[in-house]
Amino acid sequence: MKHTQSKRESPPPQIALKESPALIRALAAAYASEAAGISDYTYGQILFEPYLPAVAEIFGTLSRVEMHHYLSLGRLLRDLGAPPALHTTIKAAPYQLNEDADSHAPVLAQRVLKDRIRDEKNAASHYKLLAKNAVSEKTRTLLSSLAEDEQDHAAVLQTIAERLAFS
Repeated sequence: MKHTQSKRESPPPQIALKESPALIRALAAAYASEAAGISDYTYGQILFEPYLPAVAEIFGTLSRVEMHHYLSLGRLLRDLGAPPALHTTIKAAPYQLNEDADSHAPVLAQRVLKDRIRDEKNAASHYKLLAKNAVSEKTRTLLSSLAEDEQDHAAVLQTIAERLAFS
């Protein structure tokens, strides 16, 4: 073996993606937001299962989609050379059903849906902006796809909110 050759059997993996530090920081924040979305949707699923099972089922589905987003962003961060680490803080649940949960559940569901719709629309706008600022095609494609998903989530939640309003 020549002096200049490495003792490694294969070269270290090369990072093919390059993005600005500001974009990587924004991706890390989006990664954390996806974790919060998973938690919020799972909480809604658990909260509404006994009273509004159809709403709970949709929240469960959206939680799993957000998990897919979380994994995708984590992998992108890894590929960009950033650690997909997450530091969380546990806080008290923001929504609670009163003792008359059967009648209170639809009212609370409207409030939760309104908050989730706002969050989904904000996430879609944020992902669009990040995609516009991305250098690599892979990053742009992923962020554009996430923006479309978040828009779809907002539309689904809006439909549920309208149905609840008329029931």
